[in-house]
Amino acid sequence: MSTVNPYDALLQISEEIGSVHDTAELLDRITDIAMGVLKAERGFMLLKSGNSGFSATTARNISQESISGIQNLSSSVVNQVLENGEPVLTFDAQSDSRFASAESVVIQQIRSIACTPLLRKNEVIGAIYMDSRINTEQFNDESLQFLQAFARQAALAIENARLFEKLQTENRQLKKQISLSTVFDAMVGASPQFRKALAVAAKAARGHGGVLIEGESGTG
Repeated sequence: MSTVNPYDALLQISEEIGSVHDTAELLDRITDIAMGVLKAERGFMLLKSGNSGFSATTARNISQESISGIQNLSSSVVNQVLENGEPVLTFDAQSDSRFASAESVVIQQIRSIACTPLLRKNEVIGAIYMDSRINTEQFNDESLQFLQAFARQAALAIENARLFEKLQTENRQLKKQISLSTVFDAMVGASPQFRKALAVAAKAARGHGGVLIEGESGTG
């Protein structure tokens, strides 16, 4: 574990919940905080993306190709976490029988791994993955306990940020609708001829008949 106090890190992510409302920025912060505390060599986060499964949202010191290799193999660490909703810790993946058939672990020469799910109630919405190709026993039981507690706070922060962004979008749409409605009402209110034209057009629409609307220039 890092000399950084893990409880300070938990407090930090709790503060992020109230201060960071941009999801992309928040995901970067979550990844950086976790890596800083665990002193991980590499790390990335996965989040559920609709019905298309999980996709990487942030990564540090690891290529997209490497992430795909770790994620896609059925015997991989990440898939076990996503499917079972349980964290995984290995001191030396090279000698861990659980991952003997995981090509990604062998090819990338991964040693220490700590991976935990992001849970919304009992639903897996993603995962935080940390590893080291240099040191065995880079992570220990304390590391995993921290990462689990951290992931609970992170999942809450992500949901709050997404909700905030959704409300912002809905608010912008509502303001646009109100603005258009105000302009339209002003147009109608300013012109008796326009109101008359609308009434005649509505009557014609109900009777499915044609109608000739006459009025002053600029009113229809």
